[in-house]
Amino acid sequence: VLDLVAYSINPQVHAFDNSSLVETMAAQATTATSARQFCGDLPLIVSPITLQPRFNPNATGPEPEPAPGELPAQVDPRQMSLFGAGWTLGSIKYLAETGAVASVTYYETTGWRGVMETAQGSALPQQFPSIAGGVFPLYHVLADVGEFAGGTVIQSTSSEPLQVDGLVLQKDGRTRLLLANFTPHAQRV
Repeated sequence: VLDLVAYSINPQVHAFDNSSLVETMAAQATTATSARQFCGDLPLIVSPITLQPRFNPNATGPEPEPAPGELPAQVDPRQMSLFGAGWTLGSIKYLAETGAVASVTYYETTGWRGVMETAQGSALPQQFPSIAGGVFPLYHVLADVGEFAGGTVIQSTSSEPLQVDGLVLQKDGRTRLLLANFTPHAQRV
């Protein structure tokens, strides 16, 4: 007897550029809708959601150690970037709007794969230039969404979802609109 159904998500299997990562967000909704068809009324959990795969599922041996001065394969410097925050917002939007998912878990707490840096800071500041003990921009996305836990997700549509997208939340008579710009340019919304 199953208590729940769970699977993990990461956007980097076949392509690694920002545009390709943005394109994966809507596909996450499709995975949840499809999983819901198989699991019936069981709680559907998406956990963990990470920017990079946590391990190589096709490996035939131990993962090789990274070369000196290189980040491990599971680390993406966009973790601590504004782009990482925008991708996180888009991921939350598409999974939440399906109504199919009971729970999601994003990232680790601290470090290269976390929502904030460790007190010691990055061991490779040239490759992962974070602030010791500081929070990453995606921390604020999670905090802003968390304030509306138990609220309602209002469906929203962007005319240019590969450039700008948004999440609309309501709770206790308040409405919050969070927008993400996936480009390096100012956008008119």
